[in-house]
Amino acid sequence: KEGYETINEEITIAEPETKKSYVLKDIRATLTVKTYPNATVKFNGQSFKGGLTDYKIAPQILEITVSVPKAEPIKRVITLKPEAKETMEIFPDMQTGTVQIMTVPINTKIELIGDGGEYFAATGRKTFYNVPVGTYKLTAKAKGYKTYNEIFKVTSDKTTIKQIVLQEGSDIENYTTKTGTEMIAVQGDTFQMGSKNGKKREKPMHSVTVSDFYIGKYEVTQKEWKEIMENNPSYFTGDNLPVENVSWYDAVEFCNKKSIKEGLTPCYTGSGKNIKCDFSANGYRLPTEAEWEYAARGGNKRQSATLSKTEDNKYSGSNNIDKVAWCSSNSGYKTHPVGTKQPNELGIYDMSGNVWEWCNDWYDKNYYSNSPKNKPLGPKKGKYCVLRGGSWNNNASYCRVSFRGRDFKGVSFNYYGFRLARTP
Repeated sequence: KEGYETINEEITIAEPETKKSYVLKDIRATLTVKTYPNATVKFNGQSFKGGLTDYKIAPQILEITVSVPKAEPIKRVITLKPEAKETMEIFPDMQTGTVQIMTVPINTKIELIGDGGEYFAATGRKTFYNVPVGTYKLTAKAKGYKTYNEIFKVTSDKTTIKQIVLQEGSDIENYTTKTGTEMIAVQGDTFQMGSKNGKKREKPMHSVTVSDFYIGKYEVTQKEWKEIMENNPSYFTGDNLPVENVSWYDAVEFCNKKSIKEGLTPCYTGSGKNIKCDFSANGYRLPTEAEWEYAARGGNKRQSATLSKTEDNKYSGSNNIDKVAWCSSNSGYKTHPVGTKQPNELGIYDMSGNVWEWCNDWYDKNYYSNSPKNKPLGPKKGKYCVLRGGSWNNNASYCRVSFRGRDFKGVSFNYYGFRLARTP
């Protein structure tokens, strides 16, 4: 048996029987390999994560390979003699930095997840040494406080200092109203809005921060509309079809009436071009353009926030239009029941295609050049209002998460609809 001493003996077989028993001596070597926690140790076709401790192995000449992301693998050859105890320290040479994190409150749980699979965790103040260079997602959580997320880079031979003060409150959760409206909780974050390669109105790509908000899981359906407005303006009819043929004014009227019916404070006051939105009110409203795009990209679960990709999906939930959207190439030139395509990362349906969705903002083709970074609410005035998401009547390019549509607030078509939003 491999790893055990061989016994050679001549025996004579005699009647009626001959019995012999042997106890083989264990002569296996004991091998310990010390390396990084995320390193992979390979030999003899086997792989081990994070090193080995007191591993029993048959005597042999062994070639060991240790690899770790962002460093050249190291090979070592060792002769393992019978019953020997061997310890090897193999640390591939990789560039590292130091991360120092200070938190309020002090019992905050922190996690660092790197783009190479690195993982570090602690509670409260902590200094992490020998952190491989690269991009990391920092998450900080504490009971009674809102979760904090940040993406940053660790550079070679430098100390990155993060001072985090969590905001009191709690992470918002999805909920369903008594009338069956499903709202998705979207945790705020900073994201890249716009497109590098899109139309001029989508440029420049710029950094935007949004706060927590709720947004409808589905586009407002005809059933929901009829329950509040007691009419149905839609060209294509069906309870689970999105309501369409509605103007911006129609949409905000619905928001206010639904708010009142559910005992919430209406967001909209005034009339005509003087309608104003009170974002501190707890009633229903239209999403801002920034909220809409952030949710369409998948919020804090978007591709560029997971470190697995550097860019978000082209459409809401996929780079494959047919998986997530009803557009001119697959719709049969009509609307379809909400929620029949694949949802995006947040569980939201039809943010690409089916019907265009009114946003709260006035439209300005040059707004991205001077919009505020924190919670942009759109221009103070304008000629048109923002529409997002494309529709059953448009080709795929209009259904991209970055594409900006616009029209007069009083205009309605059978491809204009909307979805609800709320401030927590």
